[in-house]
Amino acid sequence: MKTKLQFLTLCLTILAFSSVKTEDLVLQNTHPNTDHPTDSLRNLEDLKFSPIKIQKFYYDTYYGLFAQFGAENPYSPLLLNMRSGVHWMNNIAYFARNYNYYKCSESKTCKTVASGFTLEENDIKIKGDLVTELMTTAGFTASASVLVGNEMSIADKKAYPGWYGLGYRTKNDPSFSLYIDNHEGELLLGGFNQSKVANAFQKVPLLIEEGSSDLTIAVKRISLSGQTLDNLKAVIDIGTPFVVVPPAIMTKVKDEIEKKKLHAVKVAVGPFGDSSINCKAITSLEDLVLDLDGTSVRIPPSSYITLHRGFKADASDSGCFLSLVPWDEAGSEKEKKIILGQPFLKTYYSYFEPQAKQVSFSKVGTASLTYVEPPSSSPWIGFVFLLLIVGGLYWFMKKYGKPGSGVASLFNQGTRLGGGGANPNAGRDRWRHQELNDSLGDNETNP
Repeated sequence: MKTKLQFLTLCLTILAFSSVKTEDLVLQNTHPNTDHPTDSLRNLEDLKFSPIKIQKFYYDTYYGLFAQFGAENPYSPLLLNMRSGVHWMNNIAYFARNYNYYKCSESKTCKTVASGFTLEENDIKIKGDLVTELMTTAGFTASASVLVGNEMSIADKKAYPGWYGLGYRTKNDPSFSLYIDNHEGELLLGGFNQSKVANAFQKVPLLIEEGSSDLTIAVKRISLSGQTLDNLKAVIDIGTPFVVVPPAIMTKVKDEIEKKKLHAVKVAVGPFGDSSINCKAITSLEDLVLDLDGTSVRIPPSSYITLHRGFKADASDSGCFLSLVPWDEAGSEKEKKIILGQPFLKTYYSYFEPQAKQVSFSKVGTASLTYVEPPSSSPWIGFVFLLLIVGGLYWFMKKYGKPGSGVASLFNQGTRLGGGGANPNAGRDRWRHQELNDSLGDNETNP
């Protein structure tokens, strides 16, 4: 009986301490508003083709789509690039994936425009044949100019697939809209998808700069935690996994992390060499606010803090990473721009209209991480709870723990230690005898 009560006391003590929670973490996706306002912009119902599904390719980092060149060839991935107006395919990676090179001469729908064409863009040099070919994406087929790259200045030649250029080329470029969440999304050429629109569009002028394909907007002011900077420009780019901000803003963020003690409990290193932070930062840091021409947009911490795959979503592992990085101070003035990358595009459904020189934003919430702080008990409450349990057990043992009465009397009724019959002390004597045997062990006997 004593052994059983000791075991019961141990179990209740463990239960009492386990009820004292110090920290817990729940990361979840939120969902968009289902109220869809009407808008004068072209809607999906006016179009004759479906949205093109996009998903993360190339080490689960960059968004892209599957495209088919000609009618006979297999589909191949292309990454989305909003800073280029050119479509190009890496013929080396195409061969590695499909076990054959793409040859314009073998396609009935292909025509070579220029052989030995060289493109230098985004710090990459590509050389190959410029062709016109039918490109099919999600059942939508159109003639497109494609650079078939046979030589390129990139290290990962067998894996990098090439890109689908969405950057500005001419004012006759078709409109398009983008929606992404943490792992996939959709591209819609020619309009927008009303089901992704959470609120009224906010329209902002596009700045078309000579010799640049960038989709750029003016930023009157950027601010975070009291730090503000005026008169900047921002480039919108799905190919950038971060939001690139001025160094002064980044310094303020680091000060806030230090002040609020948001360092990682267990430091982890992300795929870009970035260090993890405590996931509590999702609810502790402030929104990054950008005042634009006629409107303002906010990027909350739930968007600029990301949870990389392969990391646990708990505070002990600290798998959250800050997707804000400073621009390079050593770069040229032309390069010193804010870049609104994936964290921004996960926050706002974006509709680009090159002919009207404008972009429209509608806030969505499907990609945001939510940190839920569970109700935590004070250690004193757990201590008082433990005292009550111990006191209750002590009273229980004092009242019912005497042999021959209470609980002990159960052993007088033919149990493992009982069967005392007419002798009221039989149960007590066998109980003590069994306890002694238990203490000696199986290999020893009690004389």
